[in-house]
Amino acid sequence: MGFGTAKAVITSRGCDGASDLGNTCITVLALMRAGNTPKEGPYAKNVAKGIDFILARVEKADKDSLFLTDVRNTQLQSKIGPYVDTFLAQLVMAELKGKMPEEKSEKRLLAAFDKTMTKIAKNQKADGNFEGNQAWASTLSMALCSKGINRAAQMGFMVPQPVLAADQKANTKGLDLAKGTFTSPAVGGAGFAGGVGRGAAEAPTDAGVAIYSQSGKTSALQEAVNTLKKDEAKNKTIVKSSTAPKAEKERAQKELVRLGEAQTAQVAAVDGLIRRLDDKQFIQQGFGSNGGEEFLSYMNISETVVVKGGKDWLAWDKGITDALVRVQDKDGGWSGQHCITGRTFCTATALLTMMADRAPIPVVKKEDKKNIKKDDKKSEKKDEK
Repeated sequence: MGFGTAKAVITSRGCDGASDLGNTCITVLALMRAGNTPKEGPYAKNVAKGIDFILARVEKADKDSLFLTDVRNTQLQSKIGPYVDTFLAQLVMAELKGKMPEEKSEKRLLAAFDKTMTKIAKNQKADGNFEGNQAWASTLSMALCSKGINRAAQMGFMVPQPVLAADQKANTKGLDLAKGTFTSPAVGGAGFAGGVGRGAAEAPTDAGVAIYSQSGKTSALQEAVNTLKKDEAKNKTIVKSSTAPKAEKERAQKELVRLGEAQTAQVAAVDGLIRRLDDKQFIQQGFGSNGGEEFLSYMNISETVVVKGGKDWLAWDKGITDALVRVQDKDGGWSGQHCITGRTFCTATALLTMMADRAPIPVVKKEDKKNIKKDDKKSEKKDEK
């Protein structure tokens, strides 16, 4: 599939004509999934240009607030949270480590990441949330925050452990372990045409649409497990060691406990999510009406179920791909019918959904990929008949 649409809007515009940081980030991420970096790939120059734009905004931003841009009231901010630009920028930077063209640009990336990480740590509350993060469905921007900080930790960036622990706490809240579903947070908007929702609850909201919180929190819990599993063997060795310092053993034991808690929550949430994937009402009326929030939710689901693999992944991946192809615009892009209607965001998240197995996370096993090809051939034969 070509990426001309994503390339054309590498730096998109906000509602007042100013360059939109959030849309630029999601587009760069899609181009990166397609195999492009600032130094490699057919769109390397476009990616480099987008990254330069992102880093320049980070460098210009203040040191204390959670904002990275002075552009306000963009569609993304109004719909999924005022800090979405910051969380998306952090996610892009997390996945760029070691991929910058030269040592100078790599140092620039690390400095920008550290600045944003400091802003996130400074503004995160004890419960893992952020004051003022109110919008139509701010639970979705929180999921992006979780991806950003966890993937950064997975890539070797320095991410404060209290930040990761508080984030895990936030994403476990409201989970019914028996059912694998989450209690819907307070509605934070005023209908599809609504904005930020003045007076909304401080906790992230999902606008009463279950797929937003279920996909976002389940995806975040999967990221927490991915992060903690990375050091599981090392932490077990430290705990058993007779020579390791007491403080180091206590830290390792604490991380193992967190891993156990995260795995318990993640298994329940993933099982609960998979049980709902055949529910057309949960998946938004059989894909009859999609906004950017739906496309982002599909991306979250794909990046979660791909880790589980097996029949569940095969069924979901084929179903969502077929559905996205059905609603694709004639020019190759995707549009939203409500809320986030911007073609840039919808196109990028649709592509990211279909490229979930290229994300820097544990992905499907080789035998599963072979089964996908077998299923595709069977489908082609049925179509021919």
